[in-house]
Amino acid sequence: MKASECFQKRLLRRTKPDPLKVTKALEMAEIKKQRAQDLFENDFFEESIVSSYTSMFQAARALLFHDGVIEKSHACVVTYLREHYSSTLGQDKN
Repeated sequence: MKASECFQKRLLRRTKPDPLKVTKALEMAEIKKQRAQDLFENDFFEESIVSSYTSMFQAARALLFHDGVIEKSHACVVTYLREHYSSTLGQDKN
């Protein structure tokens, strides 16, 4: 599915960019990342995977909030990121 289809099906919706939501999503991503590390270090591997996924998802949502997009589908988040950020995903700004 393409991002345009996600918008047509309202699985992604346009709104105003929201800096506060960006900040909150990034804060949650950091909290969940730390939680995942703690769980992993204490041999709670399955729980660590869930926290890791949540961390990545919140980071992805921050990008969408920055762009003025709201998601209703995890799959459409991936599609949107591939179409709009594929040239920079995984690259360090430094």
